[in-house]
Amino acid sequence: MTSHNISSNETMKNFYNRARPILKARGYTDVLVGWDDCTRGYGSTIGPNISDWSFKLKDGTVLPFIRGPNYQDRTLTIPTKDLAIVVGNQKPDSKLEPITFDKYLKNYGKYTPGVPDYVDLSAGPNELVTIRFIAVVVPEEAESHTAEGVWTSYNYQTLDRKDPKNFIGVSFHMGVGSRTDGPNCEPVYLVKTNLDGSYENTWFRLTNEKTETEEQKKITASVLGTRSTGSGRNRVQCFQIPRKQTKKQIFRGLSNGDESFCGNSGVDECYRPNGISVANVTFGSFASKYSMEEGITYERDLEQNITFTFGYYLSIPKSGQFNETELENLMDVLDKSYKDTKAMWDGSLVTGKLNSSFKGNIEPLIQLPNVSKQDYLTFNQKIIHQSKNLEAMGKFPEGDELECPYDCACATRVNELKPSKCIVS
Repeated sequence: MTSHNISSNETMKNFYNRARPILKARGYTDVLVGWDDCTRGYGSTIGPNISDWSFKLKDGTVLPFIRGPNYQDRTLTIPTKDLAIVVGNQKPDSKLEPITFDKYLKNYGKYTPGVPDYVDLSAGPNELVTIRFIAVVVPEEAESHTAEGVWTSYNYQTLDRKDPKNFIGVSFHMGVGSRTDGPNCEPVYLVKTNLDGSYENTWFRLTNEKTETEEQKKITASVLGTRSTGSGRNRVQCFQIPRKQTKKQIFRGLSNGDESFCGNSGVDECYRPNGISVANVTFGSFASKYSMEEGITYERDLEQNITFTFGYYLSIPKSGQFNETELENLMDVLDKSYKDTKAMWDGSLVTGKLNSSFKGNIEPLIQLPNVSKQDYLTFNQKIIHQSKNLEAMGKFPEGDELECPYDCACATRVNELKPSKCIVS
């Protein structure tokens, strides 16, 4: 079978079958669903603001990505004034520039099309956020050496599009785009401003650095994220800003009375792709018109902290082959990202465990709540009545011989026990 005929799933299977032991030795793993929770209960897998994030290719393939284990949730706690984000794409005549995330929050309305200019989502001058670092390895198309994909977010507390739990967004070296989350698995596209002043959602286009066009090469790299991540064109950061919901969610227990089943738990012809390569990000093809949800209130939930996921993008050829040194270098980059001079805490807020190499505060500066009965009931209501894969709910179930679908990730969130055929790591 030639590389042209290998599917994206086969490429990733070949890659991770070989990479997984190497990752494990360094404390990393590959996951299809990243738990990116603004507020989870202490020592628990659920809580009052729970989100699952995944990266999906245009053909529907959900890609694994490299990070620490979900339950351990290693994050840095860092001030908003020490995080960089790029703005300027909100208007056709604006200039791209990096600003602090603190400034972005204070001027959220000015930087977000469709939102009143006066909207300020800041929680104050000393606000702290959490950030985690991941790597997304993307299979290249055999001839173009590019791929297109998008991040998706599924929040367990958003039951009504008119009353979202979070403002969610993605930023990279060409700007930032934000929207509200929704009741389904929501795509979070890049937001592109056209010369006529209109806005559109685009896919993420990822191009092997060796085969970029001259136009792509001219795009200026920018700082993004923390000081430890430097500058580049192959990184994207996702963020969630907690919103104060207007409707109080009250649910009764399940009919069997069990309220705790969730548990507590232009290509050069001589080019030959070889191993892991930098995959630079640009605006991709048109996905949809951009618009913000109408009729919602813009009030920040001050009791919950913002969370970031910072991703480095890499590509591999269809064969899935790579040099082990390349993978070790990638993990070195992830390790180095956690060594930021402005970090105020490093460890797992969920378990309370401090990273042993951190030399700052011993106690976490962000404290997570205990899981409440209401957290259980809200979680149960969502996964029962608004599953991730609504389309699958209308299909007659297949036999047991088929692999467990992607949405079995819901089950792993519930009981931390992965179904035997589930490919979620």
